[in-house]
This record gives sequence, C-alpha cells and structure tokens, in this order.
Amino acid sequence: MHIHSIESFFFLVIIGIKSLIGTGIIDYPVRNDIIREYSAEKYPSFSHLILAVTTNTGFDTAAEKLSTLDTLYVFFSGYHGYIKSVCSSNKYMFLLMKNDTLIAVDDFLIKDYYDTHKFPDLEDTIRNKYPAFTPLTEPGINVEPGRIRNYQLIKSVYGSNRENVEKNLVCVNFCGQNIKFNRQNGAAAALKRVSRELSELIIHEPEIGKLLTNRIGTYNPRKILFTENYSMHSFGIAIDINLKKPYYWPQFGVGTSPLDSRLAKVPGVIVTVFERHGFIWGGRWYHYDKIHFEYRPEFFHRMD
Repeated sequence: MHIHSIESFFFLVIIGIKSLIGTGIIDYPVRNDIIREYSAEKYPSFSHLILAVTTNTGFDTAAEKLSTLDTLYVFFSGYHGYIKSVCSSNKYMFLLMKNDTLIAVDDFLIKDYYDTHKFPDLEDTIRNKYPAFTPLTEPGINVEPGRIRNYQLIKSVYGSNRENVEKNLVCVNFCGQNIKFNRQNGAAAALKRVSRELSELIIHEPEIGKLLTNRIGTYNPRKILFTENYSMHSFGIAIDINLKKPYYWPQFGVGTSPLDSRLAKVPGVIVTVFERHGFIWGGRWYHYDKIHFEYRPEFFHRMD
C-alpha cells in the first residue's frame, strides 16, 4: 500500500488505530482534523523532526513528553532505515514503517506484566533499561529488558512471515561454524564483528572457545515456551551458545539461578563483546535464558 493523498493517509491511520482498539486494551481519542504526518525524509536530522512533532502535539505532562521523545529517539536510532514517518493526533504518536505498518509509540496505559507482554507499544518494550557493560546484578522481579517485543516492529524490519525471513537469511561464519542470520538492519554484520572479536579472544583464552563451539543455535521457526509468541530465533536475530548444559528458567524456576552460575555458563567477557555490537543477553532477565543473545540495537541508544 502506498499513500498518494492526505485522504488515503487519514484512512490508513484510522484503520491502524481501529485495529489497535480491537485488542480491547487500547482506546485512542483521535481527532481526524489534527492528524499530522512528519516524513523522516523532509527533516535534516532527528532533532529537527522531533522539534516539529512536539511543537504540534498536546501532551498532558512534561513527563509524557520526555518519555515520548526518548522512545522516538531510541527507535529512530535503532531502525531509522525502516521508518517512513511519524504520525500524531493529540498526544498519541505512531511510527509509519516503510512497509506501511502503523505502530503505536505510547498508549499511556497502565498495564500489568501479562498485558504488557500481550499488547506492548514501543515505550513498553524499552521501559526497563538494559544495563549494558555493567557487572551482573540480580534483576528485580519481572525486570527483563528486551524480553517484551513489539512484533509489528520486528516483522516490519526482519520479515513478516517465514518465507520473507528466510529470504533475508545469510550465512555467517561464527567462530568456525557456519550459521544463518538475518541480514536486515545490520544484524548479520554485527554478528560477524562479534565473531571476529571472540575469535581473537579464544587465541588468548582457549577455555572460552569450548563455550563457543558446543552446539550453536540460531534460526529456528518456533514459539517461546509457554507462550503464543514467536521466538526471536524465528526471525534469525538471536543466537544461543553452549547448548549442552541446562540454561533456561523453567528448568529450575525463577530466582534459583545464582549470579555466579549464570556467569559460569557465559563469562562476562563474552557478554561484553556481544553488547558492544548491539546484542542483549538473556542472563540479565528475571526469567533468565543464560545462553541467549538477541540483536536489539535500540537498547544501546538512550537520550540520557
């Protein structure tokens, strides 16, 4: 679908909003007369775009405005090549992706843990900041940055179905093993950089090499255990290392994997290398996945 007129743009926005309202959790008081589109191509920089958007948007509080600015900054930084424009009506904003998918930036609703996983807007997915490059600490209950995903965004970038995802897969030599990874948004290129650093590390610390050559898991179309959501392995943007040993929270229960156990599974030096190239680690989650790394560049761009 392509937008050829302001009337067709209004239709697209309204259809997208109605689809969100249909979930039963989102209700936007949209006024058609003030729907605006801000094309990313018309502004010389992110700051110019945001100035235009926020000047014409009615936030209730300064905190709402700051939160929305941060969310827009994070996703423009992580996915700028896939965003066509920002759309707004009242204080509600949407990203219009280049495949014409409309994604809510913030619905300003208070959700419990389960509704946040089921109906996340973009702000929900980054509400817990990812503590990159910091020593591992015990996460709070249900604190797991990156474990909430907006599937509209993921599908818009990496492939809307299995066929499209597989067209985007390329072969990556990861520490001597050939694996498949998604080439979109620089994911495969980032994994190649990780591999180069880890290969150098193995020369000086051979024991680490054993963790990187024990069964590597990447592309695998499947759902996450106990959920109806698809794993990021289904999109070719996640990699599991050292698969031979127990690693996943359902095997032991939450709160039962001490920090030293997580680091014994995946030493901090490996975590740091992955984080340096835009990957988050499942070992930092309350519902931990100690061998899981996932390409999520948005978590490495914050206004603060």
